[in-house]
Amino acid sequence: MLAAAVGACAPICGIGSHLTLGNARVDSSYTCPKQVTNHPYDVNATIDADNFTNNTVTIRSIAETDTAVAIHGDWNGEVGVKGGGIVASYSPKNIGSGSKATIRFKIPFECTDQGTISSSTYGDFAFAFTVTTSSGTFKLDGANKHRLVTP
Repeated sequence: MLAAAVGACAPICGIGSHLTLGNARVDSSYTCPKQVTNHPYDVNATIDADNFTNNTVTIRSIAETDTAVAIHGDWNGEVGVKGGGIVASYSPKNIGSGSKATIRFKIPFECTDQGTISSSTYGDFAFAFTVTTSSGTFKLDGANKHRLVTP
C-alpha cells in the first residue's frame, strides 16, 4: 500500500523531478581569413535542457573553458593551452516546468593568419561548460570539438 501512495505522490511531491542538461555542441570548424591578426569570430554553441521539475528553472550563468587538444602543421601554440570565460548572452533564460529547450549562445574566439603558412595548419579545441541554474550547477563536456583552420 505504501508503494502505491508514493507512486501517486511522485508527480505532485517532486520525487524524481530534476533538470537534465546534455548534448553540449559547438561549431565543428572555422577557417581563418588570410593575413589577419586577432580576427574575432563567434563559435556557436548549444546545450539541450529537459526540465522535469514542477517549477520554472532560471539559468543564472554559463561559463566555458576551451583547451587546445591537438595541433597540426605550423600552428603557433601548444597542446594544453586553456582559455575561457563567462558567456555574455544566452537564450532562453528560463525553462518552464515540463519543458524542453535548446540553450543557444556564442563564444568569442580569435584567429591570426600572417599569410605565410604553406602547409595545412589547424588547432582542435575541446570545450567544457559550467551552467548555474536555480536547480543547481551542472558541468558538461562538449560532445564535439571545434577545429580552427588557417589555410
